Amino acid sequence: MPPIKPGISLIDAVYNEDSGIRGMYLMGFNIVASLPNRRRVEEFLSNLDLLVVQDIAMSETAEFAHYVLPAALWIEREGSVLSLDRLVKWRHKVRDPPGEAKPDLEIIFELANAFGLKGFSNDPKVIFNEMRQVVPIMRSVTLEDVMDPTKDSRVPENTPHLYSEKFLTPSGKARFFGVEYRPVNTGGKRFILVTGRSVLRYNTDNEIRRISGKFETSVVINPEDAMTLGISNGQLVRLVSNCGEGVFKALISNDVPRGVIFAYMHDSRINYVVCTEFDPYVKTPRYKVTPVDILPI
Repeated sequence: MPPIKPGISLIDAVYNEDSGIRGMYLMGFNIVASLPNRRRVEEFLSNLDLLVVQDIAMSETAEFAHYVLPAALWIEREGSVLSLDRLVKWRHKVRDPPGEAKPDLEIIFELANAFGLKGFSNDPKVIFNEMRQVVPIMRSVTLEDVMDPTKDSRVPENTPHLYSEKFLTPSGKARFFGVEYRPVNTGGKRFILVTGRSVLRYNTDNEIRRISGKFETSVVINPEDAMTLGISNGQLVRLVSNCGEGVFKALISNDVPRGVIFAYMHDSRINYVVCTEFDPYVKTPRYKVTPVDILPI
């Protein structure tokens, strides 16, 4: 049965020293490369009694693991896929996994058996039918339709879903409220570091960086700021925040305004610089606003 009480969040587990978490099992989640204040994350993982990482390739997080379970790629396993457009299709296996790698479903099944747990299956068709029992929007889609490429196995538009007619408020209407702007305390730092994505890369680069060729990683600086600081294009610079620092190559460009430094989040070193500050409600890290100084090397 799914849990009926909220558990501890990942943020509270990692950053709250009194969380009491002594072990962690991560599936396809490279938290060393994706969470802020990387030194804190590395310290947390180093102190765990047990860390299990299940992934398709070694990652910065897997380097801290006591056990690494090699998982299969999506083309090395089969099962259903539910798209955001409510289309459900069957993904067929193209090839067998290499070496000791296994599909996630198979790994979980074997672990469950080792612990003496009942009710688990390693058959993706059985899992699909179980999903149909517990997920209301899946009940109108059959396995036969999903596996037939000629059929539009889409969840019907008239399937009940949240907020199509009203919101869960006494009036049935949505409630909007203003959010107070809180000025950033720069702590004397001169620049604001903003991290973002490249269309050519994906999340922590754990797979893409393994392809032939090498992605050049730079921090982007406005030309006027670069001139004031005496920084030339391609020069190494040091970013320093209130929680850490890192050395990067400078890329001078008008793509950023004065006072702003941009860095790609795919380079996990940048999280040595991004500090541990979170939205008070949803616990989202403040990746877009980190006060920094930039020093030429």
